[in-house]
Amino acid sequence: MATQILDCTLRDGGYVNNWEFKNGEIIDIVDSLIDCGVEVIECGFISHTKGKLMDSSLYKNIGIINALLKLTKDSSNRPSFACLINHGECDINAIPDCATGAKVITDIRLAFHKEDIDSAYNDCVLLIKKGYNVYAQPMVSLRYSDKELIALIERFNQINIHAIYIVDSFGSMSNSDFQRLYFLFSNNVSDKIKIGYHAHNNLQLAFSNAIIFAGFSQNNEILIDSSVYGMGRGAGNLNTELLTSFLNKSYSRNYKIAPLLEIIEKYLMSIHRESYWGFSPAHYLSAVNYCHPNYATYLINKKQFTIMEISDLLDSILPENKSNFDRQVIDNIIINYNLSKADDEEFKFPDFRPQKILVVASGNSVINEENRIQEFIKNNNPVVISMNHLPKTLEVDHVFFSNQLRFNQYSEEIDISKIIVTSNIVKKYLHKLPFTIDYDKLINRNNITSDNVTMLFINKLVNEGYTELFIAGLDGYSVDNENYSYQENYKNDDKNVLESLNNDISKSLSILEKRIKISLITTSIFK
Repeated sequence: MATQILDCTLRDGGYVNNWEFKNGEIIDIVDSLIDCGVEVIECGFISHTKGKLMDSSLYKNIGIINALLKLTKDSSNRPSFACLINHGECDINAIPDCATGAKVITDIRLAFHKEDIDSAYNDCVLLIKKGYNVYAQPMVSLRYSDKELIALIERFNQINIHAIYIVDSFGSMSNSDFQRLYFLFSNNVSDKIKIGYHAHNNLQLAFSNAIIFAGFSQNNEILIDSSVYGMGRGAGNLNTELLTSFLNKSYSRNYKIAPLLEIIEKYLMSIHRESYWGFSPAHYLSAVNYCHPNYATYLINKKQFTIMEISDLLDSILPENKSNFDRQVIDNIIINYNLSKADDEEFKFPDFRPQKILVVASGNSVINEENRIQEFIKNNNPVVISMNHLPKTLEVDHVFFSNQLRFNQYSEEIDISKIIVTSNIVKKYLHKLPFTIDYDKLINRNNITSDNVTMLFINKLVNEGYTELFIAGLDGYSVDNENYSYQENYKNDDKNVLESLNNDISKSLSILEKRIKISLITTSIFK
């Protein structure tokens, strides 16, 4: 039986750029995939709760996609057009019956978790009645026991499902894992139903598993998911250009590679430069810990932890919490982890009175508005305390660290008498530092749960009875601007993450400003 390719660039790739493809780009990418000859083009997500009306591959309804597909080129290749629905994000009753014609959505993939099998099954039944080719996507297939998978397969065999998938949601499948699941599916899935494979590339095994899949003697037709340039969150996906080239050479297929390279050159290279996807040690760790990749991404974006600390944190997630990302779960783990590292020592904080206090955060305004900061220092003679970094252009009296990564980076350059640390910082080779603050009291007092270093330091000043401070460099995070006054190796361009960071700081400031007067002397979104 033939191997078919389902390209999911516009859908899974959308995790990288928040599905912000303009309508014209969507049409052009679909046209190129038609020219390539892939059998199924997945045009994006349908979400009644999150979908957009235009310039996005996260659509409010199927009608929006069908209207765009009418503008794509005519072709004798005649691929199928698909979309994916995450269980719970659409009212299946509101999905219209499958339209007739050459350029419309005919295939719907329904992704669901293990605990939602019953309702997902009912949704599939309803979508089939509406005339769609329906694909069952049991997320995190490795979560199922063999017995559970056989029961699931037997159930879907009864309703003429179009395809059922082996889904490697976390990129955790070794070759032996994949082969075991393939033989289980092959021996139990009805011959009339296609078997699919959806891979993530955390262990760099997506391509090798696909090669194994294509090489097996097939009773069922098979579908292999891929995306152009491997575009996808975290470690990315199987590359469509690699898969098509392999099938051309090994099985005499006739996919056209040039249209895929044009997609890369016109659209994806620029996105990749701004929002990297691909192998990283942290995403490798999420795979070997069998947990949702957003946990690793979240920890990376915190810019607080070494790779070994990220490993410890991922290992601390309970099995029942690993499949779905839960920020509250990981935030609690971070707090408990930092508390567990706290030294059993005397806490001491310097007394800055009667001088004014200038806190220097890490925003790029520290460089862009240096003259304003220097003028403030000249006129007010404050105590200058920088947060988690050593400014290149300013003389500071102290540096406050709550971040192990930054402490490791800068501490050797700073006179030991100037260093102030929270109790979770591991000092290693340094002698006992003169100033250490109890991390527990900073994170839990005054209802401040943000672990932003500036918020922690302001909280300490409030606890010590200070009534006024001045801040430079608390710019706020933005996709469009440089967010740091120093070289940052990992640039975060996830708008949702940056918005969440800004919201955390804004909420903390609103609480703290009731206790202490805060003046921002440089440009900031928090003014």
